[in-house]
Amino acid sequence: MSQSCQSAVTTWLLGVENQEPFQSSQGQKRKAEATATSPRKRFAKGHRYVGRSNRAVRVRAIPASKGRGRGRADERIPLNDTTPNALRLPRRSSRRRGGRESPHEEHEASTGPLQNVPELPATSSRHSTTTSARSRSTSPRKLTTLAALPDPIVYVKQDPYSGEPQPPAHVQDMWDRVKDYARGRRLLPRAMQEEVQRDDRRDEFGHDCCFDDSGVRQELGEAPPLTRVEEIRQDTTRCKNRKTASEDVWNDVSHVPIGQLACRYSADAAHVRWQNVKSADIAPRACLLPTPIAMRPPDAARADYAIVLEPTPRLQAALPFLEPLPGADDPSWAPTLTADVIHCPFASVIETKKDGGDPQKAEYQLGIWAYAIFKRLRLLLEANGQAQQPLPCLPLFIVEGERWDFYIASQGADAKTVVWTFDEIGNALYRKGVYQIVAVQQFVCHWAHTDFREWFEKHCLPQIDQE
Repeated sequence: MSQSCQSAVTTWLLGVENQEPFQSSQGQKRKAEATATSPRKRFAKGHRYVGRSNRAVRVRAIPASKGRGRGRADERIPLNDTTPNALRLPRRSSRRRGGRESPHEEHEASTGPLQNVPELPATSSRHSTTTSARSRSTSPRKLTTLAALPDPIVYVKQDPYSGEPQPPAHVQDMWDRVKDYARGRRLLPRAMQEEVQRDDRRDEFGHDCCFDDSGVRQELGEAPPLTRVEEIRQDTTRCKNRKTASEDVWNDVSHVPIGQLACRYSADAAHVRWQNVKSADIAPRACLLPTPIAMRPPDAARADYAIVLEPTPRLQAALPFLEPLPGADDPSWAPTLTADVIHCPFASVIETKKDGGDPQKAEYQLGIWAYAIFKRLRLLLEANGQAQQPLPCLPLFIVEGERWDFYIASQGADAKTVVWTFDEIGNALYRKGVYQIVAVQQFVCHWAHTDFREWFEKHCLPQIDQE
């Protein structure tokens, strides 16, 4: 090629390089709008260009406050930022409508809810008898319902420093006799010390106060074998670790075995029994319950288990002379017409829940059963002309998972039922905890056969039986 031709080609190529690229009218319009838009305005919309890249990165919109503007214009989020996606707004959708982004999509992307927000780790806390979520405060709605009854039912935390009323003498006396066992003192006879300390990896029985030399503990019954206690502890631990175990499973592997173990080794095993009352309804409801509660479905206030008196020949002989309550066909010593227990006065009630269950519902059910038992006893006293006779107190239990809590109900002449809440008496995840629960249960069995039975047979049997 000649030198003149090469010069012409070079001149033509240089002109092409300096020429502006072709752009459509829409492209030119968008470019002009982008140029005219100030960086602060684009930040207010939730945009931020990073470096020379065309890619926009979304940042969280900062709420405007008086005198402070909308945010810091010099904020930068590097492309390699490791901030969790949950802390950023989702990117603007790339979908276009008619060649332009929908304004609705832009608004939703900028102001919509955060996506994939990470959950905060749950914090573990012990339940107390006054605060809920493993807290023990009764639901305000249910507490109000019980407290607003004509004969109110109230829960009071037994704490000398709380400013709450102090329990009556017979309630305090029962707690004084129980609290040593609930706190791990005098749990076992001295003869078992070597056996339980031999494999005590957690040093549960390291204190000498765990063992009794006085013989008082033995009056309640024998301490169960360590091997059986260890089996229950292991079953309870497996149930706890399962996390999805139902209330029935908890009852089968932990609650019932502990209750039956306590009664079986009790010194009064022939005179009391652990009774399943899940299918027993309070009846007749119109006589034994306040009208607002009686109008509700019976299954709303069922209990799970009870410690009842085995009927003696005297109780069996007196029952036919007892007048049935209005609305009932058969006489009953109990606040129910279930055939299994009409011969058996109720000495204690146990309400069970799975781990993480509803303790408020348990307190509601327990309060209603305490009221019904007191009402049945009061009607028996009135039938014998002893309406002014003071009622005994009533030991109660709420079991939630591995934890056992102790309550004592009392009712004075004003017919107000007060359920006094006390400390946790034992945790079934530990051998010592199982022994604590067993000791308290054996105390209740002993009290039921001695103090309660004596009072019941003296004041509640028909007059014809006492002549």
